[in-house]
Amino acid sequence: MMMRAIDAGGIPALFSPCRDRALVRNSTMLPDYHPNPHGFFEIADLRKLKWSKAGGRCVKVIRDNLPDLVPPGNYRAVYVTRNPDEIRRSYVGTMSGPPSAHEFKFLDDYAAKVTADVERLEQLGAEVCVLRYREIVANPSQELSRIGWPIDVRRAAATVDHRLYRHREAAWQ
Repeated sequence: MMMRAIDAGGIPALFSPCRDRALVRNSTMLPDYHPNPHGFFEIADLRKLKWSKAGGRCVKVIRDNLPDLVPPGNYRAVYVTRNPDEIRRSYVGTMSGPPSAHEFKFLDDYAAKVTADVERLEQLGAEVCVLRYREIVANPSQELSRIGWPIDVRRAAATVDHRLYRHREAAWQ
């Protein structure tokens, strides 16, 4: 959602279209569930990214890949947080089989991990804006304007599809 919004707002996204197509087609455990029909905007292998090509573009880095960022740098980052139960449910929606017992260890001490991630980004020289997924969906124009980047907030906000917020409070039973 965030990458699509920023891209629509005027900062082009750097991503691998072939990876996007593969992820969008991915079969899931949930019948008729399409994890992100608008795409994931991910790079196939972030470790191989030539960061010199990324200047002026947005690059999606999920929290597990933060160590792959080149230190230090002049970054502007949007860190989107979400209710851990909603993350868990969304993640299950993208899986093609049942999760292992350790699948969700990354959500243990979520708030502490967010704080550590933001600190790491700031140590790398990033200007970090922390936003909450729920609030972006509820009021996209207001939340996207908080980023403070030179984007067309109206165009960016128009891409936020509230119908895709399918895991509110992990309502999955």
